[in-house]
Amino acid sequence: MAERQLDVLNRAPAEQRFGHVFLIRAAGRSAEEMSAELHRRLANDECSERAEVTEQLAQITRLRLEKLLAR
Repeated sequence: MAERQLDVLNRAPAEQRFGHVFLIRAAGRSAEEMSAELHRRLANDECSERAEVTEQLAQITRLRLEKLLAR
């Protein structure tokens, strides 16, 4: 899947459903995996999605810290 297609998928359904773009840790994931996660998470209620976003942000932060500390 092209990056442009992911951008369109990211903005439209997630923004309409939750009021924000789809947030996911992209490192180590294929475009197909991220697309599947988007479609799965669109079924979340707001509380569940907020918990998933929090977990994704924690994973992103962890990866960035590991990279920083590895220097």
